[in-house]
Amino acid sequence: MACDCLNTLLKSATERVAKRNPRILTGTLKLNWSNISFQGNLIIPIETTYKKAKADGKPYKNPTTEHIYMVPTFCPFCGTKTSTKEQEKS
Repeated sequence: MACDCLNTLLKSATERVAKRNPRILTGTLKLNWSNISFQGNLIIPIETTYKKAKADGKPYKNPTTEHIYMVPTFCPFCGTKTSTKEQEKS
């Protein structure tokens, strides 16, 4: 992302968790983002579930599940637009 919101928010969350839990041993608290791609863009997974039809028109017994991933073209926290290079990486 063009901004530093993800790092800022992670640092803030780490401080809040440490403050709320004074019994955490020093140096053992680690917070990491989930669902972040290697380029640093936020990836929002969407799960789709549906039943396919067989050639005779009857539905298959089990549903099909697929995932699609949305990558915003702006920071969801501050609204800064991502650069074209970052969009091409995703």
